[in-house]
Amino acid sequence: HMLKRGNFVADILFFTGENSPVQVAVHVEEPVAATLSGARPRLPLEVPEGHDYDVCDAEVLLKRAKIADGRIVLPDGISYRVLVLPEDQRITHELMTRLRAMVAEGMWLVGAAPRHSHGLAGYPQSDAEVQAMARELWGDLDGAARRERDFGKGRVIWGRSLREVLDAAQTRPDVELFPAMHDAAIRWIHRRDGDADIYFIANGRRRREDVTGIFRVAGKRPEIW
Repeated sequence: HMLKRGNFVADILFFTGENSPVQVAVHVEEPVAATLSGARPRLPLEVPEGHDYDVCDAEVLLKRAKIADGRIVLPDGISYRVLVLPEDQRITHELMTRLRAMVAEGMWLVGAAPRHSHGLAGYPQSDAEVQAMARELWGDLDGAARRERDFGKGRVIWGRSLREVLDAAQTRPDVELFPAMHDAAIRWIHRRDGDADIYFIANGRRRREDVTGIFRVAGKRPEIW
């Protein structure tokens, strides 16, 4: 009942890329079944403890996502702090144009610069245009000596961990759990329903656990259901 209420809360949005089929790890520790090649899908960057993530395709970025107060906002009210690009460095000209506009409006974009256009539409001109926009966005970033730069109201980051990125964005962990037992298996998910924050905490072991929790909520008194 509670998990059907409100909207999912996450800080990180992973873009799945424009290849087909799309294979995305559904949990950091539990990747989905192996692909035909035998390789398991994985997230391009590790999700820092205390934060959650979501995934999206190109249509979401092109048609639904907007930037408000530095966050990626969808029509139903779900929002994210950063967008992470996949390791595949191909992108369509249309989507590259959209990402450039979103960063200029205040989005934080994480990942390496695309190198080629996706598909053959408009090729080879589309390739040159994608590379030109990549140079404009990433500038002299190399993922090593130079790892971040501002563009418009937003920022482009390459070569930093998501923990470093979220710390720089002053986005502290949504949940911090401190179980008494070192091998505890505690899972959580956060939803927001109007003014109410709903944290569903699950014990993955068949035993009692003593856990201290810190939640990114202020000015409210918690209720345990």
